[in-house]
Amino acid sequence: MTKILVYGTLRKGDYNFDRILNSFGEGSIVKTGETTLRGYKLYNLGSYPGVVKSDSENDIIVCDIVEVKEEAKKFIDLMELGSGYKIETVVVDDVPHTIYEYKHQLSEDRRITTGDWFKRN
Repeated sequence: MTKILVYGTLRKGDYNFDRILNSFGEGSIVKTGETTLRGYKLYNLGSYPGVVKSDSENDIIVCDIVEVKEEAKKFIDLMELGSGYKIETVVVDDVPHTIYEYKHQLSEDRRITTGDWFKRN
């Protein structure tokens, strides 16, 4: 199982979490916790979000920690890489996690200041 920090539609309760579960079966994606990640900004791209690193520890995003089976991870990688994201690694509690960062320029007027996709403004 691979640990991923998800901040948008892959969070439990949103459509891509359910899509993975329905496509790959019970246990293919499991929420194991939540965390707040500092040094990132969250943006609304329409029906899904994107995150980019920031220079400020005051910038935060709310993430679910999920574990995914290998075939689900491969699918998620293809989905994210094909949509303008890049794969990065973030260490949380001494454990490496994958995160998908948006690799294109984003406008500040699209920023979700709460840092929480479920509480987007």
